[in-house]
Amino acid sequence: MECKIEAINVSKKKGVAKEEVPSCRLDHLGIVGDAHAGEWHRQVSLLSWESVQRFAERSGYEAKPGAFGENLLLSELDFSLLHPLDRLTFGEVELEVTQAQIAEALAEPVQQICEAVMVALETTPPDLAADIVDRGVMLTGGGALLGELDLALREQTGLSISVADESLNCVALGTGRALEYEKQLRHVIDYDS
Repeated sequence: MECKIEAINVSKKKGVAKEEVPSCRLDHLGIVGDAHAGEWHRQVSLLSWESVQRFAERSGYEAKPGAFGENLLLSELDFSLLHPLDRLTFGEVELEVTQAQIAEALAEPVQQICEAVMVALETTPPDLAADIVDRGVMLTGGGALLGELDLALREQTGLSISVADESLNCVALGTGRALEYEKQLRHVIDYDS
């Protein structure tokens, strides 16, 4: 499959937007010097340039290359035709596709989530808004695991956004812990809703 590389992006730290670089070196673990390189399923993150353009049109926000955590921003490639284990070749470099189709399919729902968060933040009482600005937002549950949702929210809101450890279980674990201390927490538990 042929495509064009619009931008190459790297970051030394996970959870932050990547910076555009003129070139990179790849090895069997991914892009050398990038935080996501390593022995796991997503060593090089791909994103469609056309998806970024659609996001900009819908949101009015011009995202810079790397804003969504992608290593390679590609154009002229129909991501809907990609399947896990397909291979993309760039000169002497060959990449095996593992999640591109999933990321492309989630682009619009992630944008809708970002828009809903912005609406919620706009109607948040000032004292709570100040706490959110100071402490940031913690994503929990299965939605927290949507690819790069934390980066998209961070870019759109300007807030500190992080994903909870054990995000799938943390709400249930926290509820269980709160019930262990039900008498002490009676003043903060709303039994009517």
